[in-house]
Amino acid sequence: MYIDSSETYNAMAEYLRSNPVLLPAQQLQYFSFSKAVDSSCISADMQITFENVETMSIMFPTTTQQRTVFTNPCVSNLQMNIDDKLYPPTAVSTVTEIDPEFLVYQLNASDLDGAIEPSKSFIQSIVMPRHNNSGVRFVNTSFDNTDFMCNFSLERSQGGSVFDGFTTTTPVNVKLSFNPVFAGANDVYYQPDPNNVNAHPPSPQLWLCRDTFWVLGLGEVHYMNKGTPR
Repeated sequence: MYIDSSETYNAMAEYLRSNPVLLPAQQLQYFSFSKAVDSSCISADMQITFENVETMSIMFPTTTQQRTVFTNPCVSNLQMNIDDKLYPPTAVSTVTEIDPEFLVYQLNASDLDGAIEPSKSFIQSIVMPRHNNSGVRFVNTSFDNTDFMCNFSLERSQGGSVFDGFTTTTPVNVKLSFNPVFAGANDVYYQPDPNNVNAHPPSPQLWLCRDTFWVLGLGEVHYMNKGTPR
């Protein structure tokens, strides 16, 4: 059977002219909160605009250059107030011995509660204590616990080009608050280096995983980091 290649090409071109192909993608943004107030009650805020945000990650760097290899800060009463709405609805502790539900939050938000299993280091960074029962910090741990991320999902499980994440039309106030589980010399967040009591961490960070997409049309390819497919 003979097929006219030019006719096929023209038909495909005409289709792409009015029906561009949408390829779902994601973009990661990060913002630094204001400086931590003190060691006993951390309260930090900022104003940002949310655009198709499907997951938020609260990160706790120990140095200003840190981009990877995060450990559990071991804090309690962790909660964000975003435009007068609370995330999560109930304050949590990152120590699962205190708040076992925190592990469920992390697995759900990371899509690791189904067929895809989390790595051992990811689990250990959430469940491995950094203090003994008396609150004294361990010098080290017996497992790699450097994959810690504090994730909270804002989007239903969909996929494809379904965009139902969290969006605001203007900058909104974001406030983060938490307390150390153990204060003083054993506060592993505020004093990450027990041999240097004057070394304190930089501001916590908010990482936003945003739904974006590529548009493949006739003779054009462009990236859309805002808006929704039409």
